[in-house]
Amino acid sequence: MLPAIHRIKTSAVAATLALSLALPAPAFALNEKEQGILAGALGVLFFQGLVEASKTNNRPARTPPVTYHEPRPQPVVISAHRTPAAYAFASYSHAERRAIQRSLARAGYYHGAVDGAFGPGTYNATLRYAHASGSGAAMTSQAGAYGVFDRLLYGY
Repeated sequence: MLPAIHRIKTSAVAATLALSLALPAPAFALNEKEQGILAGALGVLFFQGLVEASKTNNRPARTPPVTYHEPRPQPVVISAHRTPAAYAFASYSHAERRAIQRSLARAGYYHGAVDGAFGPGTYNATLRYAHASGSGAAMTSQAGAYGVFDRLLYGY
């Protein structure tokens, strides 16, 4: 509520209270019924002022509405070393792992050092090879990865 309006309402309540205290003195000139009507009217005004004053003081402060935003999904980063392909690759001998990398390099998928180590380069090259040969879904299981690596090793 605006401060000026609040001050006006407070002044009106104070004026009503002052009138209710000051008016009964000349009211003695009135008869009993008129005094009762006047006292009732002033009592109603006084009570109404109290009610209005209590309403303005007990109002909760307005707060802006709360808005909820769905959290954005974060991309899932998978380490190449914790994939089914990594576990399958590790089961081959060092010479076989190098042969797999050489086959990937000859096919144009692998561009790193032929060292027999499984890392992001070998993983991504194997995935590209698997998708190009139509067996991309096989890379989601260790058995499928064995099939892709055996195809690279033995050519079937």
